[in-house]
Amino acid sequence: DLSDPVYSQVEAVKPTETTDINFGIIFPGKVVNVVDGDTVDVEVRRVVRIRMLDCWAPESRTRDLAEKKEGLKAKDALQKVLYGRDVIVQVPIESDARFGEAMSMSRVLGRVIDRHTKVDYSEYMVKNGYASKTKAEELEALEHD
Repeated sequence: DLSDPVYSQVEAVKPTETTDINFGIIFPGKVVNVVDGDTVDVEVRRVVRIRMLDCWAPESRTRDLAEKKEGLKAKDALQKVLYGRDVIVQVPIESDARFGEAMSMSRVLGRVIDRHTKVDYSEYMVKNGYASKTKAEELEALEHD
């Protein structure tokens, strides 16, 4: 329900010109589980784990309690705005690449974009301080906490 107050924040975050949902493999799906602040399970005909591109959230499954606390905050934020949403998954693949090249640790690397509002959730998580655009930025942020 887009009238929910949590979406007033989401609607303000639209994809940038760098987000081109007409590139690569694109398929509709529904978010059925938020694994952590940068990974979701999307049901297509079966559930596919998507590792969101350009979105590095602190880990929620770690022994480092400080990182775990931040990771659980990121997961909760993503859960509130994304769980149950109809999304478009965009997997950027060059024309001569194989689909398996878009995989990492049994996850598909891709963008998760709201089918109705066109919000790119990688950008949302970075813009709202729950994740960093690169792994190096995430590690630097954790060192300064």
